[in-house]
Amino acid sequence: MKRLPILALAATLAACGPTVDFDATVDVRDASSPPRDVQDATVSDVPNAMDSGDVTDASSTIDALDVPTIDAPDVTEIDAPDVMVVADVRDTAVSDASDSAVMDARDVIDATTPVDTGVDATPFDVRTDTGIADTGIADTGIADTGIRDTGIADTGIGDTGIGDTGVVVAPVVNGVIAANEYGSHVEGQNQRTETATRVTWFMRWTDTTLYVALTGANLAEGTVLYLGSSVAGSAGTAMDGTLQGFSTYDNTRLNPLPFRATFVVYFKNGYQELRRWDGVSAWGAPVTTGITYASNATGNVREIAIPWTLVRPAGRPASFGFTGYVTSMGGFAYGEMPPENPGGNIGLNAVFPNFYRVADSAPIGGTLPFSLRAP
Repeated sequence: MKRLPILALAATLAACGPTVDFDATVDVRDASSPPRDVQDATVSDVPNAMDSGDVTDASSTIDALDVPTIDAPDVTEIDAPDVMVVADVRDTAVSDASDSAVMDARDVIDATTPVDTGVDATPFDVRTDTGIADTGIADTGIADTGIRDTGIADTGIGDTGIGDTGVVVAPVVNGVIAANEYGSHVEGQNQRTETATRVTWFMRWTDTTLYVALTGANLAEGTVLYLGSSVAGSAGTAMDGTLQGFSTYDNTRLNPLPFRATFVVYFKNGYQELRRWDGVSAWGAPVTTGITYASNATGNVREIAIPWTLVRPAGRPASFGFTGYVTSMGGFAYGEMPPENPGGNIGLNAVFPNFYRVADSAPIGGTLPFSLRAP
């Protein structure tokens, strides 16, 4: 009986599979999204020809929907499973010299022995069969579908088209922060940690909603977050915002703010509110509806979703600045953002000289929230 070597069979099967064709430097996509483009190695695609289901450049041609290469149902393997025999097939040549662990052309060995390590003492090299049945890579007789073409884009030479449009998958406000739920969970991108207290902030937004999360802070103590102009200092007028924080949140107040703020939100377990600057001389009345909040004692996670229309009636600003902290009931501030700002008993005239500037708030390709500290 003649068997196909197992390694050769595995290599043949592997050649039928597709290779991932995704160029991360071109496609903008969420870390949680799977690659969209697959290069088919064995189907009958013409390189660079696209399926009707592909998302491609306008310059790309479109072929008909791919049809997978499907062979007829396999038959059972060529040889029947081994049965117990007295001995294997013998050499037909003269006796070998001492072998030195290399199988020569005259040796016919059992499948369980990788090399001929014996010494031929007679003109025939007799190797006793172990009696192990050949389970082989037994063919089930089921049709070989290979890797069927699902109609996903086959670009052939790296993705140079539009491909994944990079639509932001909004965080789920449920008190659990999944891997990369807020974008890139890397320090200085969509995540930032205040090292002294290990309070970590996360931020992300879509065209309609701002999402903020914190871990490591006492859930009964309030988070204070100010948003406003992306211009540092006192430039502008009251129409552009105020330099005085709301008075007061748990015996703390920022005065002056590092930018002209137009919005503040305060959130903790049991209470959440937001206020807008009136453009003249005062912070408006608290708004406690329209906010989505969730928390989880495991990891002290809190999450909040705020529609941009509550931040400003016109919706998402083209740019903005922000700063924040967590405060205890006794006026103690911690988890400050940026971390370079002061913490501790900051009182009612705390000076926060630093803030994060979002120069471009486009959800895709814009400024990452914790990447640009000002001034």
